[in-house]
Amino acid sequence: MSDNGGNGTTPDEPRPTVSRRGLVGALGAGLVVGALSAPDEVEAGVGAMQYGALNDAGDSVTTLSAETGGSTLQLINEGAGQGLTVSNTDHFSFAAVISSGSIVGGALAVQASNHGALVMASSLAPDSYGLRSTCIGAATAVDASSEFGVGVRARSGEGTPLVIVPTPGVYDPPVHNAEVGTVVLNEHGGLFLCTESGPPPVWRTIFHKKSGAFYPINPVRPYDSRNTLERLQSGESRVVEVGSGPDETGQYTNLLVPYGITAVAFNITVTQTAASGFLSICAADRNTSTSIINWTSANQNIANASVIPVDENREVKITCGGVGSTHFILDISGYYY
Repeated sequence: MSDNGGNGTTPDEPRPTVSRRGLVGALGAGLVVGALSAPDEVEAGVGAMQYGALNDAGDSVTTLSAETGGSTLQLINEGAGQGLTVSNTDHFSFAAVISSGSIVGGALAVQASNHGALVMASSLAPDSYGLRSTCIGAATAVDASSEFGVGVRARSGEGTPLVIVPTPGVYDPPVHNAEVGTVVLNEHGGLFLCTESGPPPVWRTIFHKKSGAFYPINPVRPYDSRNTLERLQSGESRVVEVGSGPDETGQYTNLLVPYGITAVAFNITVTQTAASGFLSICAADRNTSTSIINWTSANQNIANASVIPVDENREVKITCGGVGSTHFILDISGYYY
């Protein structure tokens, strides 16, 4: 290799030249690199996501995955706007899913210190939803609580603020286990409130479309003291649940009359009486000394019919007065809601 006047070049290394087009291309590449490295932008694992700009994912799915006890995604807005705004013109705007039965927590946790923690709006057809939560299994779909304020507030300008969907296959009221405060509407038009957690739960009828109507039934016998060989003695009271006993076929059931009723039509009979006395009957949570049937001597068989209220457990209380004792039989021929 020969010296060429000390200019640092040789015939084998031609002097580099730069065209105007090359300068423009190099400048553009520099701008792109500078944009991606600017402090107000971030580059994801695949592709680039820019703050303050429209990022179009096309038909791709963006996934954030983490194995942590904290948040996979945390959005903070210290101004007056929203931390996250999600919109969709066709289907669900936002779906939060938790699929592990061993995790105690929620799929979505939203907190706010000043204004609304979670605001969802829908401007589509009347059958669209601003907020919809569906749970497969026995977990709670929505759990709303407030330390000092209102847990749930429902409001509508011209529509219906709250709709309770009837639960099919539910008795009057439900016989399944429930916690106090549970409200159930069944397909028979009965609205019930659980006043004591079960099992078995205690229900109180809030409203029933059959309220006030009498429903006659083929007579059933929930109680006959002769089956227990226990006479009712003077001054003694006995509580009878009118909903339990043998049905028309002789099979034991606890649905001789439905749950949620307020009164029953009954026939009471005294038999194998001793001395003289009377029976009074009332709802099990009340007291009365008014006689419903009287006897004056031994070995009498006397019957009487009437209507009497029942308590929320479908129970009545029979009390023996006077000086005598007796066996008694209670038959039910109908009920009122």
